Amino acid sequence: MSWTEVRIELHKLCGDLKTRVSEAIWTGATLGKIAAIVADAHHRFQWIHPFFDTNGRTGRVFDHLLLWQTFGAFGPDVQASLTLEHFPDADAEGAYFDGLLEADNGRPGRLRAYYEARIIAATQVVY
Repeated sequence: MSWTEVRIELHKLCGDLKTRVSEAIWTGATLGKIAAIVADAHHRFQWIHPFFDTNGRTGRVFDHLLLWQTFGAFGPDVQASLTLEHFPDADAEGAYFDGLLEADNGRPGRLRAYYEARIIAATQVVY
C-alpha cells in the first residue's frame, strides 16, 4: 500500500470499527464478540500501517485503547485495568503470528481465538 493511502484506510478502519462496536453493544458485547472486534481491528491496523518491525508496540497500544476506552475494561490505575500479556510464552507468540498470517488469507478464526485466550488470561489476573 502506498503511504498516501494510509490516512484514508485508517479513517475507514475507524468508521468500520465504530459500526461493529455499536452493533456489539446493542446486541450484547460477549467475550467472543469483543475478542473478534479487537483481533480484526488489530489485524487490519497491522495490514494498513505495516513496519519492518511488525508495528507491534503501536498495535498493542491500539488493543488496550479498544479494551479500555471502548469496552470499559479499565480500573482506577493500570494495575487494576485489563492488560493483555501478548506473548507470555513461545506458543502464544507463534499463535499470534500464525493467526496474522491466516487472517491475511481471509481466515481470522485463529487470531480471534488468540485474542479471546489473552483476554481470558488478563481477566484472571485482574479479577
